[in-house]
Amino acid sequence: MNKTFNGELIYNNEGQFEIHSGNEIFNITEILDNIFDSQLKPLVYIKVTKGSSILFEEDGGLFVNIDKFGIQCFYICGMNLDALMLNHENEFLEITIKYEGKLRNNGKNS
Repeated sequence: MNKTFNGELIYNNEGQFEIHSGNEIFNITEILDNIFDSQLKPLVYIKVTKGSSILFEEDGGLFVNIDKFGIQCFYICGMNLDALMLNHENEFLEITIKYEGKLRNNGKNS
């Protein structure tokens, strides 16, 4: 999987992050869940940009951990991806996700 999503980042009523792009909705949380559930210690590359600014760029193991507020979050290389996305809710972002393994649900994540 090597996909880039562009659009407004929304935190939905189910506590998941989505990219809204025109008439399409891409559930980023569901994609990350599928990667995390697909194998032990999956390796991913994720880049989040806003305009020409890089907000997040990490390449490493995808982990789920409880943050300081007691919320389950995705981490890569010790960086809290969920916290970053929450801080940029309702902004137009570009999120690139690269993953070499196979996804459950055959990669159907929208």
